[in-house]
Amino acid sequence: MHKKLGVSLTNSPGTSVCRNSIVQLTAFPKGGALKNYTYRWQLSGNATVIGNANQVSVAPYGTSRYVLTLNDGCTIASAIDSITVNVEFPDALFSNTYSSGTEYAFFTPDQSGYKRYFWRFGDGDTTGEVKPNHKYKRKGDYKVCLRVTTFNNCDREYCDTVKVYFNNGIQNAQVNNFV
Repeated sequence: MHKKLGVSLTNSPGTSVCRNSIVQLTAFPKGGALKNYTYRWQLSGNATVIGNANQVSVAPYGTSRYVLTLNDGCTIASAIDSITVNVEFPDALFSNTYSSGTEYAFFTPDQSGYKRYFWRFGDGDTTGEVKPNHKYKRKGDYKVCLRVTTFNNCDREYCDTVKVYFNNGIQNAQVNNFV
């Protein structure tokens, strides 16, 4: 008697990847009568077939569920498994405020909960603090950048021009977004 046809997928039932990353999905068939396996990878909820081999590479833009149907050429029933690929796209936007009389700018990321924060203040100073304050020595325009890193090591950077006026405070100027 032959074993029942079955299949398992790498990282099933889910995995996380960084945006614009390629992830390799691998099927591990088991059992069946002939072991002459045929594979059909499909994007869930969509008729698009994305591959007919035991391994496919995909570059999901958003969270996607991939379904594999396995046949062995003899068994009446197919084996089906699926995997959900979550795409991480960290948010590095931030805001700043000014404390009158001290020339300190206080920077706050719009999102929290990342593994790492790295700030560049445009005057050569940097920090890894989550919500830093920074004192500028001269007035002028400074390109302030924040790079955040998730626990899956996905990262993103955002930069904004900050204008420093010692008598009038610090204010945000033109927004520049660098991905």
